[in-house]
Amino acid sequence: MHVASSALAANGRPSNGSAPATLTRVAIVERLPAYRRGLAAAFAESGFAIEEHAVFDESVRRADAVAFTVDCEDAWSALAMLVEAPTPAVVALLEDPSVASYRRALRLGLVGTVPREAPTEQIVSAVCAALAGTTLLPCLIARQLADRAGGEVPFPISESEARWLRAMAEGMTIASMAKAARYSERQMHRLIANLYKRIGAANRQQALVFAARCGILDT
Repeated sequence: MHVASSALAANGRPSNGSAPATLTRVAIVERLPAYRRGLAAAFAESGFAIEEHAVFDESVRRADAVAFTVDCEDAWSALAMLVEAPTPAVVALLEDPSVASYRRALRLGLVGTVPREAPTEQIVSAVCAALAGTTLLPCLIARQLADRAGGEVPFPISESEARWLRAMAEGMTIASMAKAARYSERQMHRLIANLYKRIGAANRQQALVFAARCGILDT
């Protein structure tokens, strides 16, 4: 377990004053050690005390906030158990950042939800907002949730995928997109191919037509 000691303000961020403050503890539940360490370093740099867990256990409940990777049904089940009793502020890190996953997280009662692949700064911000009692949602996800208030209409596009479509509209190459997203070119090609398949596009041009029709390029 990695712990960083620092005085924290009431909103969970480091305090600039010299007076001592209650230490805010963030538990990270993530199975991959490299990702977990990177996320822990980002929280430590922001002045939080960190607890690292490869899997969920009851000690997680003692933290002030939890960043919990959701990458399988077992993770959803663990989250359901976590929110059964008074809990810390829980932020789900979604492996599948679809509208359905956001809706499922909100219905569980989670305070925050963010894509697992989001920049660490965005994840830290989501946890800080959760500690303050605020839920942060990507604009595109919020609009889709609002659009679906009256019914279920499939629209499997995450905020990251929307960014990729906008990048392609600006002429960015797959290589550049991969570098910006911290993926290999091979991984980026696979992610884009999966995106094309889900939106029914055979190529970049068709994908951009879809994006324009859905208002994604207007964001």
